[in-house]
Amino acid sequence: MPGPDLYAVRVALEAHLFAALEPAFAAGDVIVVQPGEDIRPDLDRIQVIHSVNPGAVLDGEMGGRQGVCPREGVYVITLSSPPNDTGRLAEAWKLAGVIEDAFYREDLPVAGTECAVSCEEPYTTNVGETTDKRLALSVSIPWWIWAGGHEGD
Repeated sequence: MPGPDLYAVRVALEAHLFAALEPAFAAGDVIVVQPGEDIRPDLDRIQVIHSVNPGAVLDGEMGGRQGVCPREGVYVITLSSPPNDTGRLAEAWKLAGVIEDAFYREDLPVAGTECAVSCEEPYTTNVGETTDKRLALSVSIPWWIWAGGHEGD
């Protein structure tokens, strides 16, 4: 069975993110900005901006074109908090921890396949002040899937 396509990988990662964010979303603390979405979000909330960044497909196992091989990538989640709001910044740091815990070494099922997106150890970077004076944290989640071949058959 060939590995899942990138859209299916994105859906699996997003579904897991949305589940982890549900309590903060329900409390009105965050707004999720979808990739490519042109909106005017509530600037008083923490903006969650996320992006699936596929990486290289590595060399396969022995077996030529039928051999399975890993494909790597990084799921980047930016938490953008309002300027001069230490309370929201503290919430963003806590939310970064929630996201890290939710993805830590998780195998996320991919709909319609027997494959999973395997997440590694997430890490958070303090990006600092953005061009619009907001404060940003970036949570990076390295992931990989089996690509090609007939893994699972």
